[in-house]
Amino acid sequence: AWLWHQHQPLYRDPGVSGMAGSYRYPWVRLHAIRDYYSMAALAAAHDVHVTFNLTPVLLRQIDDYVLHGATDAALELTRQPAESLTRPQVEDMLSTFFDADWHNQILVHPRYAQLLARRTAGAPFSRQDLRDVQMWFNLAWFGHEFRTAAVRLITGETVDVARFVRQQHGFSHADVMSMLDAQYTVLRAIVPLHRALQDSGRIEVSTTPAFHPILPLLIDTDQAYVDRAGASRPPRYAYVEDAVTQIVLAHDDYVARFGRTPAGVWPAEGAVSPGAVELVGRGGFRW
Repeated sequence: AWLWHQHQPLYRDPGVSGMAGSYRYPWVRLHAIRDYYSMAALAAAHDVHVTFNLTPVLLRQIDDYVLHGATDAALELTRQPAESLTRPQVEDMLSTFFDADWHNQILVHPRYAQLLARRTAGAPFSRQDLRDVQMWFNLAWFGHEFRTAAVRLITGETVDVARFVRQQHGFSHADVMSMLDAQYTVLRAIVPLHRALQDSGRIEVSTTPAFHPILPLLIDTDQAYVDRAGASRPPRYAYVEDAVTQIVLAHDDYVARFGRTPAGVWPAEGAVSPGAVELVGRGGFRW
């Protein structure tokens, strides 16, 4: 049995009011365009029957992007015209916009590799260079099929960012914004793809207690085993009612998205205990 655990922790910045700039890190958005649509589509293309575990906290963050106007620091830097970037913004961008696997996401693209070499050498960046960095950091995170051809999604929409890969350099601000629009198109299609594949019997979708708690420790930290010499348990923390709520929230979120009762739950970090298993069983899950 193969189970792919698709999860990102909550990156929302509690110090930011409203949704603009609400996420500190871009990993929900970037992994969504690389993994969360592509992996399910790949499994379907090869008739591989697997389980995809989509955590409620991941799906809620995707909702924030597509429904509620959430942004993240990298997204705001990408949206800003290169001509108006301040020196601190440029420094921030050059320090974070190469956060990708160098061998599989950067060096395989000649222009992105060239830009990395310029940064490594401390060479100056023109405004066109900076715009190309804005484009390539985002473009390199798209799944392989998106970077090689136009892709028609389960929603009927088509994503075509392969044209930007072929272009390599000299992007306009309008090009960058078009690429970002394509990201949102992919984000909107993730749940519909999983729902359609599950309804057709190609995959199963499971869930996880809502905000990815270590369920046995939430139930009672005194159940933890300590096997290191000199180690001790923290003061007891035991909130069974919170554990129950995490399970109920996951169940209800799943029903709202997939129109059926979930069969399975994957415990966060694979952490189980007799008490956790009992609560999951009472929550209506079969496995």
